[in-house]
Amino acid sequence: KKDGEGLIVQVPDESSETRPVPMASLQPSHANQCIAIVGAGAAGSRAAESLRQNGWEGRILLISGESDLPYDRPNCSKGLLSGEAKDEWMPLRSEKFYQENGIERQIGRVVDCNIREKAVRFENGAEISPQGILLAMGGRPKTLDVPGVDLKEVVTLRSWKDTRRILDLIENASNIVVVGASFIGMEVAASLRERGKNVTVLSPEETPFLEELGEPVGKAIQKLHEKNGTKLALGSRVREFRGDDHLKAVVSESGDVYNADVAIVGIGVEPATDLVEGVELNKDGSLNVDETLRFADDVYAAGDIARYPSAHTGGRVRIEHWRLAQQHGAVAGENLLGGKKAFTGVPFFWTRQCGSSIGVVGYPNDRDETVMTGNGDGSFTAYFIKEDRLVAAAGKQTDNLECFSELMRTNRLPSPKEILADKSPDLSRFL
Repeated sequence: KKDGEGLIVQVPDESSETRPVPMASLQPSHANQCIAIVGAGAAGSRAAESLRQNGWEGRILLISGESDLPYDRPNCSKGLLSGEAKDEWMPLRSEKFYQENGIERQIGRVVDCNIREKAVRFENGAEISPQGILLAMGGRPKTLDVPGVDLKEVVTLRSWKDTRRILDLIENASNIVVVGASFIGMEVAASLRERGKNVTVLSPEETPFLEELGEPVGKAIQKLHEKNGTKLALGSRVREFRGDDHLKAVVSESGDVYNADVAIVGIGVEPATDLVEGVELNKDGSLNVDETLRFADDVYAAGDIARYPSAHTGGRVRIEHWRLAQQHGAVAGENLLGGKKAFTGVPFFWTRQCGSSIGVVGYPNDRDETVMTGNGDGSFTAYFIKEDRLVAAAGKQTDNLECFSELMRTNRLPSPKEILADKSPDLSRFL
């Protein structure tokens, strides 16, 4: 009701923090119809829910090579590794949820997905020919081809299982070497420092996050790590992991020796698309999709493996972010049922570095210039500019990032000159 000067809203004394979304259920009359989702990460698990939310009454086969329930992957290098999160917090949904909503979890490795024949074949020889397919295999950690890389204390971190293995390895470890100074490597370093471990980061980059966020932001994060006690050996490449039965040290190409009980390699991922047959992949292994995430007739791709036309950059991008993969999954699920919805989501993710949360909005990788505002040691926002146009923002000023995201979503971003006229810009004035 209205009361002269405005709108009065009455809120119940008790209310739920969540509201269940209505979902269709599996109907026996549609049991011969199936949509297969290859991959049960952020994109795949969200797509399964999207299918039911958009009325699909046939079978949903959610295929995973991992026995764990779909889980919160970002916590693998953040809260779970640092000790702040618990194992029981990791699953996104309970087993009961999947059972009640007729989402069949199939544990098994897919060895061939033939796009032309629209057939999915498993390692055990079983084969299915579903009505629709979503490819959502995610990424596979890159490794190093150097002596000693097969020592059991040299590991990568991608999965919940990997985190559990690392926690076992570091229990009695003192010295840990992290190889790589991008998001996964620096998050691991920060998390292990919270556990009181001696951590050294080796990376060929002279500055952390140089490729992803540029030197100004990288230097700001580098200072956080240095103050937190992380040792940084930047501009260093690994020559060998030294040890007999167990890892003893990591040796750089310049001959520097770093004592190590455990080494964690975090040098990025590559699209896990080697099982896709009958089509040509991009050089990096990714799949080109259209604005609806369609790859071929009745076949869609989402998440880390999809290179899609961005509504905000004008070019094709491939983004390895958890939230974006979930957004992809929601749209792909709708379009698998005949929808024509274009994906226009604004990329956003956050990284936790030495007690600080740093958010990134947009696509900063393709930039001409980076401009920092605020205090680099404390609160800051960096703006990324391409051809005199704002394409991304990053920093610790949450309000500014939220405003930037909304302005990008609604295509109302001002020019760099307008924003940077104030050395500490408040973007809310543009909303």
